[in-house]
Amino acid sequence: MKKLEKVSLFSPEGSGNSSLTREEMSALTSDYVDGYCFFYCLEYMNKTVFGASTMTLSAYTTSYAQQYGPPLPGDGVPESRVREFTAENFTVSTVNTSGMSSFVRNGNPVLAGIEVVDQQTGTISGHAVVITTYNSSNNMYGYYDPADEKHQIHYLSASSFRFTIGVTGVK
Repeated sequence: MKKLEKVSLFSPEGSGNSSLTREEMSALTSDYVDGYCFFYCLEYMNKTVFGASTMTLSAYTTSYAQQYGPPLPGDGVPESRVREFTAENFTVSTVNTSGMSSFVRNGNPVLAGIEVVDQQTGTISGHAVVITTYNSSNNMYGYYDPADEKHQIHYLSASSFRFTIGVTGVK
């Protein structure tokens, strides 16, 4: 999986000033998350967060393909399907960025979408991550990133998340 730098396009850190408006960026990125990161996040929540072994990466992708057709790398998964498919496999809760810190402090993960910029091509895309921790001293959220082979926790502010889905268990 190609490494992508995580950047909030609405407050780009380390990438200079953006000349695009929020609306222009939304038009470019649409409401998609890029391909398989979503399924890796589902597997991570199933196995690592909830300690279940009910579904594997292959099982999630197969189930998705049976319902919607195969997700093609680079095409992404529409946000509406991210929400729908997550709710079919997990118990979910509505959580917005203002209530996210208490949700995470209570031990519940949040499936979230962030924007990424490929630093070589400048291509903007969505990316799925799992928020697992909250640091109240700097108001930052720690998240699992399936693109990070070392599985380190990374941090972003709440304004960096495109969408959030609270997850309370496996179905």
